[in-house]
Amino acid sequence: MNRFTAIYSTLSFVISISLMSAAFIVPTQLNWYEESGFIEVSTAIFFGLSGLIAFGAWFSDRRETYGLFALTMILACLRELDAHKAFTTQSILKSRFYLSDQTPLGEKLIGFLFILLLLYTAIRLLSYVSGWLKEVFSLQRDAIVIAIAFGSLCVGKFLDTSPRIFTGLQEYAYQLRAIEECLELNSAVFFVLAAILIYTKKHSKKENTTSFKKYADKLCTH
Repeated sequence: MNRFTAIYSTLSFVISISLMSAAFIVPTQLNWYEESGFIEVSTAIFFGLSGLIAFGAWFSDRRETYGLFALTMILACLRELDAHKAFTTQSILKSRFYLSDQTPLGEKLIGFLFILLLLYTAIRLLSYVSGWLKEVFSLQRDAIVIAIAFGSLCVGKFLDTSPRIFTGLQEYAYQLRAIEECLELNSAVFFVLAAILIYTKKHSKKENTTSFKKYADKLCTH
């Protein structure tokens, strides 16, 4: 792990833990952790940023994994901004949206195409899981960063649903939501790191190839 990755990761964890701690320390409930609060908006921004950086890598190297990663991050950004229900009568991720007679046909068609895009992205990503897991177990830096990001997201989603599953946790719903939102933010921040590592790796290889070509041309001229 290089210095940049170590410093970036440490700052990300410190900020996340600090934001979580505020929910337990501050005596009144903060609106930071609510829908459209600054943490959720920040999460959307970081997801969008990681998608843009990954698209930059994909434009210079049309590798499918880069494109899928970029597309997934953009979709996650739109999900955080509630785009899945902002332009339709109800959420396109719910079955009743497609079964209801009150839903316009045009909206159903758009929602169906969006679901197909999600399914295609998920299926293609699944085909790379085994290779990614091998890289994780071999302690490849990029794979570990993605594992931390994905792990934070999964734990956050579990905490978000836990009060509904375990009724005894309902009195801690505010704190659990705070932790969940902070973990999602941490996930998005680490996905940005993953995108940066992919982008810089691609461009450093390109620069090294260019330098080698210049050196080879110089040798050929003598």
